[in-house]
Amino acid sequence: MVFGVAMLGIISDTVIKIMKARSGGASPREIAGLRQQLDDQATLLDHQGQQILELQERTDFMERLLAKSREGTSLNPGDSGKGS
Repeated sequence: MVFGVAMLGIISDTVIKIMKARSGGASPREIAGLRQQLDDQATLLDHQGQQILELQERTDFMERLLAKSREGTSLNPGDSGKGS
């Protein structure tokens, strides 16, 4: 979450720089550099978003395994509760 906010801030800053460069008569080379920077940041953000999704899937899987494990131990504690 914090990372996403930081990346959004960086991307916003780059967009603002591009807009200022266009209105202030910046050179095409400067604008191209800013666009490349924005593209790089967008690619990085996309990659990290995919990593977050993968981590969420792994966490969900582990939670299911733990829940299943707990159900198994609580249902079969060695049959010590039954009277013979």
